[in-house]
Amino acid sequence: RRNRGSGAEHGRGRGGMWKGENGCPEVGNLPWICQNYWRQCRYAGDDARLREKFFPLLKRAMNFYLTIMEREADGTFHLPCTYSPELTFAADCNYDLASFRWGLETLIATDERLGLGDPALPRWKETLAHLTPFPADTNGFMVGRDKPFMKLHRHYSHLLMIHPYYTVNGDQPESRDLIAKSVAHWARSTGAFA
Repeated sequence: RRNRGSGAEHGRGRGGMWKGENGCPEVGNLPWICQNYWRQCRYAGDDARLREKFFPLLKRAMNFYLTIMEREADGTFHLPCTYSPELTFAADCNYDLASFRWGLETLIATDERLGLGDPALPRWKETLAHLTPFPADTNGFMVGRDKPFMKLHRHYSHLLMIHPYYTVNGDQPESRDLIAKSVAHWARSTGAFA
């Protein structure tokens, strides 16, 4: 069920998920936490915890994205307006696209490695194959579609695809220049930058 309203009526009881006058949800936090949980499970070699605790949790987190994504006429999946922490609102917000992409890749890899045979596996693969690319401009990764990274800020939430998700990384020769430009543009920030 998609909320097309202002979101103000949903502000209470949502744990601060709905932000500002646009009512755009901040939904990437649970997947970001799941990434840390996944690293701990993998470091510990704890496949039982991956199967019984982590996988169902990440699946629920990705199901939220699956319910709000929209398919455009060209067949690509896009995210509606969401909130990049302490920055701004944007459709195809890189904070959420990075979380969504990492989550789908991780569900697929975990399902295949552990032989879980989840019935949603084909949907995850199709969504991943048709998920819109990360919005970028001449300065590198943007906050989201039509939202360049302009606000001086300590958070690099628009760069999570580089770290900690590594869905865009230096092992991909086609990504190296974009990574360098994105990090350099963010690192030039002053003021709130920490």
